[in-house]
Amino acid sequence: MTPTRLALAAALAASLCAAGGLSGCASPLAWKPATGSMLPAPAGSAARVTMPRALPSGQPIVSDGMLTGAYETGAPASWAGLTQFATATGVQPRIALYYSSWHESFHGDFAGAAREHGAYAYVQMQPNGVSLAGIAAGGSDSYLRAFAQSVRAFGHPVIISFGHEMNGGWYTWGSGHQSPADFVAAWRHLVDVFREEGATKVTWVWTVNSKNAATAPLAPWWPGSSYVNWVGVDGYYYHSSDTFDTVIGSTLSEIRQFSSAPVLISQVAVGVTANRSAQIAGLFAGARSVKAVGLVWYDQAQSNGVYHQDWRLEDDPIALAAFTTAAAKFS
Repeated sequence: MTPTRLALAAALAASLCAAGGLSGCASPLAWKPATGSMLPAPAGSAARVTMPRALPSGQPIVSDGMLTGAYETGAPASWAGLTQFATATGVQPRIALYYSSWHESFHGDFAGAAREHGAYAYVQMQPNGVSLAGIAAGGSDSYLRAFAQSVRAFGHPVIISFGHEMNGGWYTWGSGHQSPADFVAAWRHLVDVFREEGATKVTWVWTVNSKNAATAPLAPWWPGSSYVNWVGVDGYYYHSSDTFDTVIGSTLSEIRQFSSAPVLISQVAVGVTANRSAQIAGLFAGARSVKAVGLVWYDQAQSNGVYHQDWRLEDDPIALAAFTTAAAKFS
């Protein structure tokens, strides 16, 4: 459901390279919420959400609290959309998502802005039209090492995912286009490169799509517990009948057959349904029930059928109020 999905679907015939290889290990993360100030709630709502004054710098993220985040148009070039989100919802994002095309440099300026606002930058690295086997064989090492060096130079915790929603068929790196074995090899090689470059403050999030829109079995794509810190689930409420269990829970249940890693609801929104407010409340309640480390709202206005609806909270005052109230409890 990212901004590039339609364009990528049209580019599935992109030429691919070849080769293979793997190795590496991920480092654990740690975050502790700090006491902080309050953001004013939006007009018409009494809810207020606590925001931390500062983030840890010496250690990667300990999660004894839950993080509400967002994706906004303009990221990573601008923080303005996230400021507008915070003003409208009364929720200061603790995770700031952006999408990074292959060969795009790490945006340390955006990560710095996130830190100044009490948030962690969350980077979705997208291997658009690239051979996963080629990545595993070292074909992208110059790019990956430069990226890792920039992350190391930033010096603070960063959340990174690679090849998200690979169990769906809409991306060039996904099911039906490249093999699970090549995905696993590429993932492990990427993590290994970052470790070699000393970029140790990365939280690695292995992100799949909800089973309500993707059908490929998940286990073959799993890189192993030594290469992953959190598991992520991207899921959307397309219909009034959708629930937390059908959108997130059933997918997480399959993941729990091979991983007990903390879960991040890594990309989520509720569409324009008849019971949208109740579904938003159910989403946050469900996140609490599975002890999610965080929830990232995809705050985008789309208009291309049921899979690309208007997810934007600011376009629906009733949904906006429901989000503010639910997020206060979630935090």
